Amino acid sequence: PLFVSLGPSVGLFYYTRRQHIAQSENLQSNVALVSGGIRSDAQWMWTSDLQVRAAVQLTLLSLGFHSVNSNVSDQSSSKSLLPFRGLDAAGEIGVRYAVTNALHVSAAYRLAVTRVSEWDFFMSATDNLIVTVSYAF
Repeated sequence: PLFVSLGPSVGLFYYTRRQHIAQSENLQSNVALVSGGIRSDAQWMWTSDLQVRAAVQLTLLSLGFHSVNSNVSDQSSSKSLLPFRGLDAAGEIGVRYAVTNALHVSAAYRLAVTRVSEWDFFMSATDNLIVTVSYAF
């Protein structure tokens, strides 16, 4: 059988960048997003011991924060951002195997993309291979 769920999600993203340019002072900028959005999960029981899992998470509205230590600007350092200006999205796919009733092993691939274009253009993408072992007492 296939199980699908859809619900709300909350996310927090923070990034600091330090630049060392020639003889000038060190430049530092910070970007942060506090986001609310939706998340969908799906689980498919391939066999009684093996599950295939997938998840997608997408922001609908974010509160963005931005600061730069060397520039004085009249721009606001915090703004409400719609997905067109502040996107935080992630997708995950993996398998979970029940070795015994109490011991489970899983492996998954996760891709996360964050894009902020309200102040200066910023884009970050990370991908991870996640391996977990869980034991229920």
